[in-house]
Amino acid sequence: MVKSKFAQFIDMVLFIIGFSLISFAWINKYIKITWLSFIIVSLFSFIIAKLIWSKNTKKYNRAKLKNAELQYGEACINHLALHPDQTIPLFKKIITESVKNGNFLCKNDNLYYFDYSSEKTTTEVIIKILNKLKQTKKQKCYLFTSALTDKASKLLPQNIILVSDYDAYLLMKERQIFPIDKSENAKIKKHRIKNAIFSAISKKKAKPYLFYGTLLILTSFIMPYSKFYIVIGTLLIVLALVCLCVKNKESNKLNLS
Repeated sequence: MVKSKFAQFIDMVLFIIGFSLISFAWINKYIKITWLSFIIVSLFSFIIAKLIWSKNTKKYNRAKLKNAELQYGEACINHLALHPDQTIPLFKKIITESVKNGNFLCKNDNLYYFDYSSEKTTTEVIIKILNKLKQTKKQKCYLFTSALTDKASKLLPQNIILVSDYDAYLLMKERQIFPIDKSENAKIKKHRIKNAIFSAISKKKAKPYLFYGTLLILTSFIMPYSKFYIVIGTLLIVLALVCLCVKNKESNKLNLS
């Protein structure tokens, strides 16, 4: 699943906190100068945080769109992910003279497939498209998706062309056909924040919380500031239990960034 910027930021903060606490404990053990250990850990944490954030956000060329327009484009793609039944009717208007064929659109020698769902595009989807190309004897298929799994990326043949969220929005802009009005942005943003909270307490977060919590508690017996480590470790373990108990379903948050 492609996460929102806020969800990516929360993941990065949690990772940096865990990295910083564990690194400080070990570095301070050998250097034994608290302020120097703190400076070293802070420097490394800043560098790692910057690298992680750059990797997560630098995916598409954002130079052509102003910030406000970029947010609107993101909201359009998010809306299609939340309402997949509206995708084909919308793009049928955008891709003129196209004909619906199952979950595909057809025009001339091309197919169009829209995989705006709550998961990354999988190998099963790629195989489905290949079978459809063979069945309809079309030359190529344009796959509209926000992300591929690693296996799907390796399997992707030359006759399946990826269309990014950025390019999909440019098609909407060219035809002036959009799935939502700009007034809907506020609702999309509220849903994004709600989804980010659910993401922070999803079941898949339980293992890292439990790992960091246990590691901090075990480390506290041989490191200074033992009470601090015990408190933080205990809180992470409690958070892991919350993740296992709370039932939630993350909605897809596709973006152009």
